[in-house]
Amino acid sequence: MSKSSLAQLAKPAPQDGWIDVHLHLLPPAHADVLTQKKLFPKPLTGWTVEKTIADMDESGVATAMNSIVAPGVWFGDREQARHLARECHEYGAKLYRTIRDASVTL
Repeated sequence: MSKSSLAQLAKPAPQDGWIDVHLHLLPPAHADVLTQKKLFPKPLTGWTVEKTIADMDESGVATAMNSIVAPGVWFGDREQARHLARECHEYGAKLYRTIRDASVTL
């Protein structure tokens, strides 16, 4: 998704909007590993950044603190966990840089 399309999607958040302190993020690399291991959480089927922003707007959420979904990045392999954690972190940072101009923080 391009920066401009994400920014257009996110409406400016109200100054007195809610802060969601438990929002799940599903980076593509994490989704791939969860799918391979048959651990993909059914409630996140169809998760998209666009849907998350729309849900936030509909609920009056101005800011959300995110985390990746359980079971996290540890699957018994230290190098895989390190690499996956880095990919998830970079994905979240890219989203933040992309949409922060729209006054919405995931």
